[in-house]
Amino acid sequence: MEQYQDLYFGGGISSAYLWDMDNGFAGVVLIKKIGDAARTRGQWDSIHVVEVAHKIGGRSAKYKLTATTMLWVRTADTAAGEFDIGGSLTRQVEKEATETETSMRQQMIQVYFDGLNGIVETMRTSVPKNTREAQRRVQEELS
Repeated sequence: MEQYQDLYFGGGISSAYLWDMDNGFAGVVLIKKIGDAARTRGQWDSIHVVEVAHKIGGRSAKYKLTATTMLWVRTADTAAGEFDIGGSLTRQVEKEATETETSMRQQMIQVYFDGLNGIVETMRTSVPKNTREAQRRVQEELS
């Protein structure tokens, strides 16, 4: 699990739990990554719940993955102004967790960062270049 955490999040903390169910078992993987630059802070949380149910009369099982990704970013630049943005995305699929995580990460970046970048750049032309670069580094660190 540490390799997954390091590969996709560049570190962070994680936990995994498993439990029995009447017709199978389930598990959850929790990953948290916190970014803290001088003027920009952020956090990325991923929760993956896997349910495995034995099919009646067969030697196979049904797998269900529910994946939730939560994002939060705050700037604290007194010269250019402050803002907070956060959101979450939940999907329920029957695919590999890595495929789902990558897709959700791309969707979150498109929805929250690509759109926000255009808005912020239009509204805050007085933001110094080094501040914009610090914000971009935190965004990259969280993705």
